[in-house]
Amino acid sequence: LLSLPFAEEHGGGGQPYEVYLQVVEEIGRAYGLENLPDVPAGAGADDDRREVDTGTALEAMEQDLDRLTKVANRFELIGRNPQLAPLDLHAVVHDLEEYCRARLPRRGRAIRLSTAYEPAPVVEANRTLLEWALENLVKNAVDALQATGGEISLRVARGPAPGTAMVEISDNGPGVPWALRKRIFETGVSTKPQGWGVGLSLARRIVEENHGGSLELVVSEPGAGTTFRVTLAASNDLGTGAS
Repeated sequence: LLSLPFAEEHGGGGQPYEVYLQVVEEIGRAYGLENLPDVPAGAGADDDRREVDTGTALEAMEQDLDRLTKVANRFELIGRNPQLAPLDLHAVVHDLEEYCRARLPRRGRAIRLSTAYEPAPVVEANRTLLEWALENLVKNAVDALQATGGEISLRVARGPAPGTAMVEISDNGPGVPWALRKRIFETGVSTKPQGWGVGLSLARRIVEENHGGSLELVVSEPGAGTTFRVTLAASNDLGTGAS
C-alpha cells in the first residue's frame, strides 16, 4: 500500500507524493491514540490509566479497521475517473458527524461539533472520495482549534446557484493568515509549523477534478474563524435529501 512505485502509478495528475503523504497520515491517524473515544465524564482526573469503556473502545477499533479499508480504496480511486452516483449529502455528513464526534477532545481545550441539515438536492458524487475530502476539511478545522478549543459546525444546504447543493465546514479559530489565503490550497502550504500541507490540496482536487464542483475559502477573519464551502451540482435524479 505504501510503496512509492504504487503511489506513482495511481497518484494521477503528476502528484504521487501528495497522495502518498495523505495516505501515510490517514493510517497514522487510524492507529493513533487521538482516535480513541475521549475519557467518559466522571473519570478521575488523577487516574493515570485513563480507562475507557470497553464496549465503546471496541466499537471505535472496529470503525478504525473499517477506516483502513477505506484508505486503501481511496488510494485506488484518487488517480482514476471514479464512478459517480446519486448521493444524499445529509447521509454523508451524518456519518461524518458520528465518526468525528467520538474523537474530538472534550477535556481541557474542548472542541464541540454542531450540525445543520437544511433541504438540499441529491448530488452526483463518489461517496468514498467525497467523504475523504470532507474529513480533510474537518481535520483542518480541528487543527485550527487545537491551541484554544472552540466549535466546528457542519451545514448542508442548497448551493449558492440554482441546481446545486453545498456543505459548509466552519470553525471559530484564529482564521487563515492573509499571506496564505491565495495559496492555501497549494500542496505544501500549511498554517501548522509541522504540517505537510496536503489535506486541503487533495480535498480541492477531489471536489473539482473528480466531481466538477468547487471548494472555496468563503470566510476567514482573524479571531472570527474560517468557513470552507464545497459546492456540487444536483443529480439528474432530482431527489431532495432528508432534512
